[in-house]
Amino acid sequence: MNKKITTDMIKHLSMLAKLELNEKQQLEAKADIENMLEQMDILKELDVDHIEPMTHNLLLQNVFREDIIKNDNAKASILQNAPKQQDGQFKVPKIVD
Repeated sequence: MNKKITTDMIKHLSMLAKLELNEKQQLEAKADIENMLEQMDILKELDVDHIEPMTHNLLLQNVFREDIIKNDNAKASILQNAPKQQDGQFKVPKIVD
């Protein structure tokens, strides 16, 4: 780890995050952040030159069906379900004066 985490840094971070931490919580946060930074240092040591960058860890492929245009004229069967109809259209109550 290149940089030591100080109590002042933890206080500053908690102020930025609008958190009120007591001394025990500050010490726990400090230990957690130091642990994360140590893990990052371990990751920095890995040789990833031969690994191709990727944007996602899953193989992405289109799972949608093909768009098939159907011009079914089902007007009569649709209007069968209408409580009221007039001139081949749904008839609804007037809602605007």
